[in-house]
Amino acid sequence: MLKRTANLNSPAAVRARLQAALFYARKNRRNKLLIPLTPSPSPATAPSISGTVEPGETVTLNAGTYTGTEPITITFALTLDGVDVTGDVVSGGYTIPPGTGGQSLVYSETASNGIAPDAVQSVSETVQAQATWTPTDLFGAGDKGFAFDLMDLSGANTLADQTGTTPGAGDPLGYLPGMSPNAQTASQSVATRRPTVQADANGRHFLFFDFEDILVTAEELSSDTWTAWMVYEADGGNFIIMSKTGAPVPWLGIGQQGSSNTGLIPGAGIVSAQHWYDNTVFSGTRGQSWTAAQGASLAIVETVNAAEPWPEVAIGDYNNDGSFSTPGGVYAWGVINRTLTAAERADLLAYADHVRGV
Repeated sequence: MLKRTANLNSPAAVRARLQAALFYARKNRRNKLLIPLTPSPSPATAPSISGTVEPGETVTLNAGTYTGTEPITITFALTLDGVDVTGDVVSGGYTIPPGTGGQSLVYSETASNGIAPDAVQSVSETVQAQATWTPTDLFGAGDKGFAFDLMDLSGANTLADQTGTTPGAGDPLGYLPGMSPNAQTASQSVATRRPTVQADANGRHFLFFDFEDILVTAEELSSDTWTAWMVYEADGGNFIIMSKTGAPVPWLGIGQQGSSNTGLIPGAGIVSAQHWYDNTVFSGTRGQSWTAAQGASLAIVETVNAAEPWPEVAIGDYNNDGSFSTPGGVYAWGVINRTLTAAERADLLAYADHVRGV
């Protein structure tokens, strides 16, 4: 237990007062003259824990108040999941460690002034599970773009017109609602061109695209700065992130095995691009980019786009070209019309691990 103050009367003085009060109380008992004893501490207000009770947050421990003969000393203790963490309290504040969601945080205190009984109070709070960051958190008011993943397939459908069933592993995907506040969807109305939902060893869903499979989202990507991302499992092939539906340009690629070409973007539609793989910035040839992409699970590409019309965005088959498609498995993808901060790219990388269950 830690003391908040150390202002006590001496034990001898307290005993003397108590003995004197008892003497006079006994002496006047026959005449029913009540002489009050020196009062012990009594709670006036309860202690509390203020702040956001989540992992990584710092909460404030607020002492209760007490009546009684001064001075009153308050000692306190703090436990987390039954383990004493009082020593981690700094200036009345406690930083909740990561991974403690659902555990009980108990703050207790004892008020004493040398006169029994002491006053004891406590308060407990349950540490809330930290909300999982998703690309939805990237979008502020006015931000254009979209975001998709397969963590929740309850709104998805095997058919583009949503008259089919909720897909599971092995089923085609015809319709997928987006996660951004802009409410875009990804869909495919042609039965033979729908990707297939599959599940990995961790039970996470991903999409497998054959060479003619494609999902389309309506979004105009011309004349702005954009950042696109894809969470994937590479299979050793040449793949692109997204392209313009049924057209050779524009597209966002990750390179080509063995190529010494330094052009990672097409000659039309995109003015410049910067690549990151697993949040590590990249520069080099197409072949080097391909190698970096194979060893990663997250590709981020920041582009400056020209006025080339790009009214629909496709993932999957690139312009009916059998040599470029998607990677072996696609877990999530999206685009937003601004650059990302270093912290946001780090959030995307943590999210990539989350959707892949690693």
